[in-house]
Amino acid sequence: MQSILFRLSFLLLLLLELTACGGRKMVPVGEIPAPTPPDTAKRKETVLSAYGYAKQNGYEVIHNAGEERRVQNMVDRLAKAAGAQGFSYPVILLDAGKEVNAAAVNSSIILVYEELLRKVPNDDELATIIGHEVGHIVAKHAEDDGAEGRQSAVGVGSQLAGLAAGVGVALAGGGSSAASLASDVTSDVSNVVGTGAFVRAYDRDMEREADQIGLMIMAKAGYNPEAAITIWKRAEDLFGSGGGGGSFLSTHPSSSDRMDRIAKAMPIAMKYYAESKGRVTTASGGDSPSPSAKAKKKKGAKK
Repeated sequence: MQSILFRLSFLLLLLLELTACGGRKMVPVGEIPAPTPPDTAKRKETVLSAYGYAKQNGYEVIHNAGEERRVQNMVDRLAKAAGAQGFSYPVILLDAGKEVNAAAVNSSIILVYEELLRKVPNDDELATIIGHEVGHIVAKHAEDDGAEGRQSAVGVGSQLAGLAAGVGVALAGGGSSAASLASDVTSDVSNVVGTGAFVRAYDRDMEREADQIGLMIMAKAGYNPEAAITIWKRAEDLFGSGGGGGSFLSTHPSSSDRMDRIAKAMPIAMKYYAESKGRVTTASGGDSPSPSAKAKKKKGAKK
């Protein structure tokens, strides 16, 4: 019994450590942090873990050439716009039934659920979601000061509490041996952490930051940032519990909060978008060909 209590005490202390307070400095609106190449070993391990995660949850890793090409090309384009030189992030497509989701994992890969592609056929709107995930990666949210782990621990904590209660009941009734219980606790906790913490939830500040970074990235990549307003307006219908994708919105800001922030950042994003199309914004709010575009036009006129 002492061994079991020691294990549980250790887990609870770990949980308290994960939920400890910590602060972080937000990336200024309009800026995109410089991406760093993903660690090869870490990326390989994450890909293997993704297959395990899919198997544990009854999902299927799918290989659809058209869908894979669509999403990988989008990720490559977004990564390049963010400043990634010579590297991108592999995409893994999952068939999870009606669940609608996408996730950046360990700053290494991006998971995209097939139902998301069915429900978002418009590339500008899809780039809002994928750009958001690239935003998590370039902001290094997975390597943050522990906020991500603290959020994961909240969900894991309730399950650990249930396991602890089960152990107490079993010991009181004398129905299991201490050795057997210790083994069960270790196994159950490993399963909880292994499945529950693979696709982790970021805190709301990180979600807001990923929104604004993703908005700038998609605009620089030539996707219309105004699509962000459209997609987040219907986010609850798209990702809500009725569609099986409530997990995506579990720690996200409310749609109204999100759209207010996006609207405030939109002038900067539209400037990036205009520049990506070879145009520059004017003081009157319209746009005109950029100097480089004018030069090309003039050069073509001489031919």
